[in-house]
Amino acid sequence: MRLSILTLWATALTPILASPPGQPTWQDLAPLSSGPRQEHSGASINTTLYIVGGLVPIGNPPRGVETIATAEAYDIPTNTWRPIAPLPVAMNHLNLVSANNRLLVLGGLSGNINGSFRALPDAFEYDPLTDSWEALPPLPEGTARGSAVVGVYRDEVILAGGVERIEQRFGGEQITVDTVSAFNFRTRTWRSLPSLPEGREHAGGAVIGDTFFVVGGRVRGEANVRDTVLTLSLETWKWTNTRAPMPTARGGISVAAVGGRIFAFGGEGNPDPTAGNTFNETEVYDVRRDSVTVGKTVYTPAGGIRDFAVTDRLQAFHPGGL
Repeated sequence: MRLSILTLWATALTPILASPPGQPTWQDLAPLSSGPRQEHSGASINTTLYIVGGLVPIGNPPRGVETIATAEAYDIPTNTWRPIAPLPVAMNHLNLVSANNRLLVLGGLSGNINGSFRALPDAFEYDPLTDSWEALPPLPEGTARGSAVVGVYRDEVILAGGVERIEQRFGGEQITVDTVSAFNFRTRTWRSLPSLPEGREHAGGAVIGDTFFVVGGRVRGEANVRDTVLTLSLETWKWTNTRAPMPTARGGISVAAVGGRIFAFGGEGNPDPTAGNTFNETEVYDVRRDSVTVGKTVYTPAGGIRDFAVTDRLQAFHPGGL
């Protein structure tokens, strides 16, 4: 499974795609050692990128998918992967973030239970120094979900929206929620925050300054994609929907924040029958100017990734996806 990197107005290595000097470039890196997966999540700590959970195909040709607990670490300087301790509970669409030099998994979706992926409240913390997972307080009753938008502000992880259940049959029900929660990773306590103006899942998120951005996403299925940029003030805790929309409405996107800009990559919900349901668009939202420009396209269209990570070298990583 391919791992790609986009160098964002930084010095590129050997670009696969030729670009003018100073422009973004995509290049291939070492593939995931465990093979193809999607609906996993990723985060970075220093110069290491972590990939956790997700779905893998069953059989060849595939006759379904399996939810896994497998986790891997990618070392950026050496371009190499290594296995790490698996997640204690197999999950897909998991809510993963890095904070305080740890990985936090705050809920997700189960494997197939009676034809559906269902919300799991389980939460865990990973310590890279000991290569071990520790249980955290689970999501409060009634708030379990996967595919939430996550962001870190001060000592809290914010989870906005998400999905409680995804039926596996074609056109099956997907239950989107507008729930917003915060987990304090120092006191290990949960609290509720004001709900989203409308439910969201498979959206992108970023915290810039004292604002939490929720970009795109969908409501109750892949066909109901959104182009909105919703914002939550982290001072007044009020939601607004007054920002310039994305040119392309889509869910299943990956988002990276670099230098006051939010980069939205790929996604799902493309109505073009020749596109395989995926997008290759890259769109860049300038927070200060409240404007959107079109960036370097993802040269392999993909959705179901939700796992970009940004390092201090201004690089965005694109592992996996189908």
